[in-house]
Amino acid sequence: NWYMTVRRLLLILPVLMVGSLGMSAEPNVIPSPWGDTFTMPLRDHERTFVTWQDATWLEVGLGDLADPTFLNAKDVTLIGKLIRTEGTRAWFYNLPAVEVSGDADLWRARIDGDNLYLFGRFIYEGSNKRLKVSSVVSAPSDQQVIASRRAHMQQNDWDGQLKVAEWVREQANKQGNREFWLASAESIIIQVVDDIATAAASKKEIKLALRAMTLCTEQLRDPGRAARVGSASWIRQSAGADEISLRMRKLDYEFVSGRWLPRSEATAAEFEARFLATPWNDADAYYKLGLWCDANLDLLPRARELSFRCFQAGFRANPRHNAIRHELGMEAVSTKTVSGVAQGDFSDAISGVTVTGPEGWQRTEPIEGDATWIDPKSETAYLTAKLLRGNQLASDFKTIWDLQISILQTRNGFQNLTDVEFSGTTGKARHLSFSYKEGRFTRLGDMVLVQNPAGRAAVRIDASYAESEQEAVRKRFFILVKSLTIPAGNALPVTGSENRTDPKPQPEPSGERSPVPVVPDDDASSKPAAAPASGRSSSEPST
Repeated sequence: NWYMTVRRLLLILPVLMVGSLGMSAEPNVIPSPWGDTFTMPLRDHERTFVTWQDATWLEVGLGDLADPTFLNAKDVTLIGKLIRTEGTRAWFYNLPAVEVSGDADLWRARIDGDNLYLFGRFIYEGSNKRLKVSSVVSAPSDQQVIASRRAHMQQNDWDGQLKVAEWVREQANKQGNREFWLASAESIIIQVVDDIATAAASKKEIKLALRAMTLCTEQLRDPGRAARVGSASWIRQSAGADEISLRMRKLDYEFVSGRWLPRSEATAAEFEARFLATPWNDADAYYKLGLWCDANLDLLPRARELSFRCFQAGFRANPRHNAIRHELGMEAVSTKTVSGVAQGDFSDAISGVTVTGPEGWQRTEPIEGDATWIDPKSETAYLTAKLLRGNQLASDFKTIWDLQISILQTRNGFQNLTDVEFSGTTGKARHLSFSYKEGRFTRLGDMVLVQNPAGRAAVRIDASYAESEQEAVRKRFFILVKSLTIPAGNALPVTGSENRTDPKPQPEPSGERSPVPVVPDDDASSKPAAAPASGRSSSEPST
């Protein structure tokens, strides 16, 4: 026994004045793979030695590497966190200055982040630090190390749990996988916050709720989580609710619809509530809401877009509202009701083209083209009819069609969904289904172009609607198209029609008007693909 003790001292005496490494510097919370261990006080420090595979190894750490002369030619054991391997070589996060090598079989099936007990001989030559590894054993994973520190803690030992989280964050600055340690620390704190919030709700104790909110803002830097804690329904019935309100208002949060929201989100929620509560025919209310949007430009996301949305809705409610017309860049009109204004069907005296307005829809001042009909039950859907004039006409149908397509393609996010050429019609007709973007919404649309047999008169009919309105609006759209009548022998001049001074209708040729059927069976091939639901149209009414 005396001989073995002296032998061990001679082997490890040069390295007994150094510190410990990484995780081995922490309390040994998980059993190690070796059997016998013993300690010995040397140079005012207790040093630990282990027995592994009938040999004695000194536990060493990062402090030992500061003076590697003591480690030269000594058998040591330490924990390394693996980065990668290549043949006999291995690289470790916590041993960046040490050249580690060993039999290639030692590194098989090892991956980045593995913790390994390394047993080998340390060699120091000049400035080179080498560790020739003879044996490797898997060490506890980072998750196991963290879990072991919390294993014997009570769930309500919040201070103890927070100390573990603090230790885990410290390890993030020492370990290679920094993000894992930071995420683990955050996970512990979140669990503590949830436990405290649960206890606060059970005891109806405001101080506990405030402590949970403080952890959210100071430890997690997450005011949104603090807002969720402070939005609990029991708090509003508590005498300390004012303290919670004061805390949240300092964070620039507002209480809306039973929860605390950032001021910008609260303002947006208020807008949506007011907009949805406004009757579809109350133009003045839409006008005032649009002005409110402009006044809250700094707080309301997409304020300009939302104010325009309000003015559009107001225009549909009352096209003669001059304040709304001003916001939309339109000229003022008389606010008096003008008798004799067409209220339903559209008829052009010069060309003889007629379109029968859809039943139950209201004829309004044109948004696009020559006539517009709006659905009084919708704030988004409309149908239009447009007579093509002047330079919009050409001798062949394809040229006219391509021009209309190019106009539609200028819309934001335009996508061609279906493009169908109709057969069996008198003259030329074609149907396009499409989608386009309106702000962050997607809208659907249809367009039918009809050219009379003489090729000198053409009519374009459009529909615009949200996905939720698709079935109802397309039904009205096809009815409107079927009602279209173009006299078989009448045509508009190619140019100069815009400057015509004689409003009297031209004499119609002999014979009856011949309707031009243009709509095929409403089957799946003519239906546009589904698109996300939309908000109101942002197409600005033309003056």
